[in-house]
Amino acid sequence: MTAQFLPETYVAPRSNGSYTKLNNGTNKIRILSAPVLGWEDWVDNSPIRYKMDEKPSTWYDASRPGKHFWSMIIWNYQEERIQIFHVTQGSIRKYIEDLSKDSDWGAPFFYDIKITREGEGLKTKYTVNPLPHKNIDPIIEKAFKDNPCNLEALFDSADPFGLWETYTEGVFSNSTKTSFTSEAKINNKNVCSDDEYDAFIDTWSLSYDEKLIEHYIRERSKHFNVDPKETVFLLMSDSNEFEKEFKNWSSKQKVA
Repeated sequence: MTAQFLPETYVAPRSNGSYTKLNNGTNKIRILSAPVLGWEDWVDNSPIRYKMDEKPSTWYDASRPGKHFWSMIIWNYQEERIQIFHVTQGSIRKYIEDLSKDSDWGAPFFYDIKITREGEGLKTKYTVNPLPHKNIDPIIEKAFKDNPCNLEALFDSADPFGLWETYTEGVFSNSTKTSFTSEAKINNKNVCSDDEYDAFIDTWSLSYDEKLIEHYIRERSKHFNVDPKETVFLLMSDSNEFEKEFKNWSSKQKVA
């Protein structure tokens, strides 16, 4: 009888992080947006980011000098989710930059990339290899649309996946760019009835605090300059998206 180390059905758990963590071994990604470029400093163990032309003259901690970074939206094949790939490693940036300038490869929107990590700490090494050009999987494009991200929020130390008036464009082909704006999401002028509004509040208050739900609706409506009944009408159309946004928002709030 052969001893079995792991169950045949075992699958390693995935992270829930919004940022890509490169594990030892091979990491496969698809770049979906142009990167935002800047400088990253650290203040009391929290990152402070500056735009490319706003590099500080001095760093907060001289023993921990700031770094140049790229941040871009990617599809992480291992995690099967949209994430932000925040790159401070110069070797990775150089590999990708060289590929983008190579006439045989071009901009890295149109092929997958494998990043191999080896070692730990100061001995960590990265190798970047492109895979053959291929069209993007429709599942990835849909995931991008379902999880809009505003990379510019990084410069305000805010959540890029929060509610924003505009979002970072995705690039899925040589001829098209897809721009996602919150205005497009809420530009429908339909509104719910009083009964539908009350029913929406009553239904979700079974799972969440009623005052917090009402506060969320007011704040969202104020942010997009729409009537609360219009907000609820739109939230009613996609309960999963509402719950995801509400959880993210409510985790940062304190309601009197």
